[in-house]
Amino acid sequence: MDTDLQKSSEQLLRYCDTLQKKYGIYQGQEISLRDCMKLEWLFYLLYLACDGRKLNWYEYRFLTEKLGFSQAKEQMDQLYYERQLGSVLFASKIPRSLQEFVRMDLIHQGNGKVSSYGQSLVNFYKKIGERFIACDSHVDVGELKRHSEYIKNLQTYLSRQNVARKKKASSSDDAASPEKGSLSQASPEASGKIETAKPDFEAVDQLVEELNNLIGLENVKEEISSLINLAKIQQLRKERGMPNTELSLHMVFSGNPGTGKTTVARMLSRIYYELGLLSKGHLVEAERSSLVGGYVGQTALKTKEVIESAYGGILFVDEAYTLTSGKGNADFGQEAVDTLLKLMEDNRDKLVVIVAGYTELMKEFLASNPGLKSRFNKFIEFPDYQPEELTRIYELRCTQNQFSLTEAAREKIKSYFTRRCQEKEENFANAREARNLFERTITAQANRLAGLKEVTDAQLVSIEADDVDTDSLHPVRREGLS
Repeated sequence: MDTDLQKSSEQLLRYCDTLQKKYGIYQGQEISLRDCMKLEWLFYLLYLACDGRKLNWYEYRFLTEKLGFSQAKEQMDQLYYERQLGSVLFASKIPRSLQEFVRMDLIHQGNGKVSSYGQSLVNFYKKIGERFIACDSHVDVGELKRHSEYIKNLQTYLSRQNVARKKKASSSDDAASPEKGSLSQASPEASGKIETAKPDFEAVDQLVEELNNLIGLENVKEEISSLINLAKIQQLRKERGMPNTELSLHMVFSGNPGTGKTTVARMLSRIYYELGLLSKGHLVEAERSSLVGGYVGQTALKTKEVIESAYGGILFVDEAYTLTSGKGNADFGQEAVDTLLKLMEDNRDKLVVIVAGYTELMKEFLASNPGLKSRFNKFIEFPDYQPEELTRIYELRCTQNQFSLTEAAREKIKSYFTRRCQEKEENFANAREARNLFERTITAQANRLAGLKEVTDAQLVSIEADDVDTDSLHPVRREGLS
């Protein structure tokens, strides 16, 4: 890659790492924000090049030598059709990485900082597209047209987002004071209702599509869809000067670990942001240890600080039942609950709270305090994954990491998940079962390939039945070894 593009790409990738590690942006997704952005670059360049034909040798060399993609040429050609990169729908979509960059730019602006990573990413798309089009010494009119229209689409999105929220970011009385290093440390916003931007229903539809693409969770998708539809109509009525019923957006997510509660909460924070219901759209995750102190008076201060960091976004309290499960006078969990209830009521225009945990324990939690029942009137149950869904989650990880399964390996994986769902021990981890098995699998494959003198590309991407290490993950057998 040319030196300037090399520096630009490295800077953008480092920013992805910063957003994910420092701010928790894109946590819980199947791939990292860095890998998501790189894939979006690849999809864009395939969109430019293919147009119903296969990559030529110069284009393929550009993708592998200049950008470092490792897929075989046949795989890239296949991606074009699998991802429908030639469709009008693809051309109109905004890359997820750009949406995240713009959202963070606007948050930084609201906190008194100047940031333009969204524009930097659009500029990179422009440069990389131009270099790619010229790589074969033949300027294709169709490629130029697709490139021009796509960049125009990105720039329009960027301008629309900035104009829609510029007034809020620069002059709102509710603007936060400068950051102290992370979202969770942001200073509290001034009292009063936060000014939000005009809803972007097009962006909402894209996020809903992303939600619907999650494996399983059909009832969850239906519940969330109803909430979104209600919010949309309420916002339209507001725009047209009609009276609205005040919405309570606080929710209870109940279900076993690994069922997608945190993932859906993150997506919901972005959806509410685009609907104009939240001014920042970030998610602050909390648990008992981040809310409860060790002595009298400390808990209220800790809880208040965490809640204030979530203003303009969603506060997600995992295993919320632990706040009321303590015994004796030395436990301060109830103080955290009391503080939470007061600040929820005082700041209902700028804060959404989602409490989550095991179904039965969450019922006990809500029954422990009359104020909790009155604040949380929306309940969404997250069911356990079925064997077929866990298999699909595993296969998705393979696809995203450029691995392919032999038929024998696929059957072994299905059999393992069927057995695990039937046994369903207390430590059953749902989607984490798929992640754990995948990580064990690629370790086993690496050990097998390391003993070979020469390793082909086909061997590097192939997962065989012997690589699927189910024994070490089986609870009974693992306990027997300890």
